[in-house]
Amino acid sequence: NNNLPNQFYLSENYPNPFNPTTQFSYQIPEFSDVELAVYDIQGNLVKMIFKGSHKPGEFKVMVNSDNMASGYYMTVLKAGDLILTQKMMLLK
Repeated sequence: NNNLPNQFYLSENYPNPFNPTTQFSYQIPEFSDVELAVYDIQGNLVKMIFKGSHKPGEFKVMVNSDNMASGYYMTVLKAGDLILTQKMMLLK
């Protein structure tokens, strides 16, 4: 299918800084075991967005800042040996 992405991709979130919600997109070019999560700047898991087998395609995700303090966070996309990260900032 020509509409499928040809590489793994994780966009920056928008808006950034954010309060109370932010959105980002990611692309998966092939069926993969995927982990998509938000970590605080110290490396602690804050939110597990998705973990499991993932079909190819482009996807959008909305993150709500409930139970999160102001500060920097990392969105992390893991697929096989690949790890992509994006920094985001929450201002409350």
